[in-house]
Amino acid sequence: MAGGLGRRIRAALIDFGLVVLWVGVLAGVVVALRTAGIALTLPPLQLQLLGSAAVLLPVVVGLTLTEGGRYEASPGKQSCGLRVRRLDGRPLGYLRALLRNLIKIVIPAVLAHASIVMLVTGQSGPDVVVLTAIALSLPLSYLLTVCFGEGRGPWDLLCDAHVITVTAGRRFAAD
Repeated sequence: MAGGLGRRIRAALIDFGLVVLWVGVLAGVVVALRTAGIALTLPPLQLQLLGSAAVLLPVVVGLTLTEGGRYEASPGKQSCGLRVRRLDGRPLGYLRALLRNLIKIVIPAVLAHASIVMLVTGQSGPDVVVLTAIALSLPLSYLLTVCFGEGRGPWDLLCDAHVITVTAGRRFAAD
């Protein structure tokens, strides 16, 4: 498998750790605002959308810039000797990197968030069951597609991309 599963898992954990740090920063800002007596008085839906955008937008933009730019890798991939390229060997580019990260991150996150909100607010019915099943099965199916076969998830298939291994310590993939 291109990219090596162990390296890809380590890279994903590093990137996830950075996302958790970002969420911690956001939580600190919210706590500081509340401590200062400043509270957001938005309706619940708008507050949920603002929170999701505050987390997802910087993550997707950051990954798009790093994977679509000259380093061709997120910080986790960079540290593990991995790069994202098109199948023909050319750099991924920003548009494909954006599409790749929207499919890989935003779709599962939005579905999971909607499912959690529905469950926490006590909503029930077949639509909640279906949404929750999709929200749970989508990341699992993504993981299975990366672990088996040629190691390309749906985001890679749609963007004509794959993850390659480079010599440890290289800042750039070989042209």
